[in-house]
Amino acid sequence: MVEVDLTMIEHYEDLLGTLERHLEKIAIGHDPISLALLKSIHGVGRILALVMLYEIEDISRFARVQDF
Repeated sequence: MVEVDLTMIEHYEDLLGTLERHLEKIAIGHDPISLALLKSIHGVGRILALVMLYEIEDISRFARVQDF
């Protein structure tokens, strides 16, 4: 029973990895500079950079840092 669960977990981890790579390719095509800048921030990895990129949309809508 545990082996089946572990196999399923591995399968879903593989699927998630594939999905993450696909989303990153789309983001690179959409806004590669912003994605690279976000990923250059210490502690921001691939997933958080994608979330921030699509949640923020256009950073210029924030006139000041305090408005973010």
